[in-house]
Parts: sequence; C-alpha cells; structure tokens
Amino acid sequence: MIEESSSLFVHPEDESLLSVILEKVNLGSANIFVLAQDEFRLDIFFLAFYKELRANDRIEVHRMMAPSIDETVSLINSLSDTLTIEQASKARSGGGKHVLIVSDMGPSTSEEWSACESLVSTFPGTNVSLVAFTCNEGEKAASFRGLGTKSRNALVELPGLTEEIVLGFLDRARSMGHLDDVVNSLLNSRWHSLVTK
Repeated sequence: MIEESSSLFVHPEDESLLSVILEKVNLGSANIFVLAQDEFRLDIFFLAFYKELRANDRIEVHRMMAPSIDETVSLINSLSDTLTIEQASKARSGGGKHVLIVSDMGPSTSEEWSACESLVSTFPGTNVSLVAFTCNEGEKAASFRGLGTKSRNALVELPGLTEEIVLGFLDRARSMGHLDDVVNSLLNSRWHSLVTK
C-alpha cells in the first residue's frame, strides 16, 4: 500500500500501477520490467517506487545504474553463502527479501539484461527480485518485452501521455511547490513547448 505522502505522479493511472508493482514485489514471485515513453516520467515513477520500497523494513534494496553481470553475480553469491546449490535453486518461502533495482542510466545491451535476469531467476532461493526501468524505444525496450513474457516475469508499460495530461501534471506540480524541478525536466523532453508557453 502506498504511504500517504505528497508524491507527484504524471499520469492519473501511475499511482495505481505503482501499487500493482509494489504488490508483485511483496509477493516475491516476479521480476518486473517497466517501460515509459518519456524519460522525465520514468524518472518520477522510479523515484516514487524507490521511496516506497525503502520505507518497507522487510525489504533490502540493492541499486544498480545499469545492468551489470559482475554486480549481479556478486549479490547472488553473497546471498547464497549459507545455502547449498540445491537450496538456492529452489523457491524459498520466508526469509529476507531482496530487490535489485536497475534504473538504466547508462548504456546496456540485450545480452546484459538477459544475463542479469537469468542469474536472478536461476537462484530463487536467494529471494531476489529484479525490477528494471527503461524508456520505451529501441533495443532495450525490445529486450524488456521479450523478458516480460517469461513465466516468472511481468512487463508494465506506463500508459501514454497527452497534452491535457501533461498540463494537468504541471498544474499539480505548481500547487505542490515542485514546478521549477518539473519545468527543468520537461524542457529536455518532447513536451518543452508546453513549458515555454
């Protein structure tokens, strides 16, 4: 459940989508791949998710800026130190929950995404879920769609934006005292003309 807070969402459906993702994470059964068309919207959604996850004292959060096979191997190894290979390869109920968040700030390839997802999925006994975010274009988006079809995974595509929705977002940002931050992020987006009006 999302805490009562002053979270600012871009699209009217973003808060309910965030709740769905948090529920999937809490159930511990899925790796989740989140796509959005606009980078500024993905950043806002990511920060809201990260804030909610950090507030949950039953979950340990691990963050990577881009998919890293070495970092994923290191995490899995550290969590499986007390497990046999057989235990690490079987689903584990209870115990500490770990969430590996990748906000995809750097260059990456479909092979890196596939390798990280495969490592996490191969050892469910370590109780790690991968939650990854990227923009809805190019090779990375295609990788997310492919990985999202696997049985243990879920793909979440944030719904598209219209001018009316972005103007409503700007009004909410103004009323909440966040207009300057929002304007700066929109100036580098396809919605820059709405800011300059």
